[in-house]
Parts: sequence; structure tokens; C-alpha cells
Amino acid sequence: MLKRLELIFLNLMARTKIHSILDWHHSNLRHGSMGFVLNSTLAPALGLPLNPQAAKEAEKVLNALLSCMDILVELGNI
Repeated sequence: MLKRLELIFLNLMARTKIHSILDWHHSNLRHGSMGFVLNSTLAPALGLPLNPQAAKEAEKVLNALLSCMDILVELGNI
């Protein structure tokens, strides 16, 4: 296991790809998914009212982001 991890971190291209994927996740996917989960289910547990309109908008964002991810996988970029 350790040798495998060493190979990944020694390979600059692999490190770049991993960094790119994590950056994309943190700046895009998290926003869409949390907006949807918060406004569709989690809000009552936090004492907030449900917001179906915000959930619907966040779901659109999440679907668009997941479509982008599918395209990146098909192109071999992930």
C-alpha cells in the first residue's frame, strides 16, 4: 500500500490530476449538493424552514455539475 502511495505522489501528473479533481469538488460539487440537501431535508433538523424553491434550484445546479463530471470521465480526464 505504501509503495503504491509513493508512486502516486512521485508522479507529478497524477498529483496534478488529483489536485484538480479535489479543487473542482470543493469549489463546485459541494455547493450544489449541500444546497440541495439543506433545503430539501436537513433544514428542519437544524430548526430552519424547508425551502422547496431553493432546493429545486440547487438540484438543477447539482444535475449540471454531475453532467460535467460524466463528460470529464468519458474524456478520460478523471
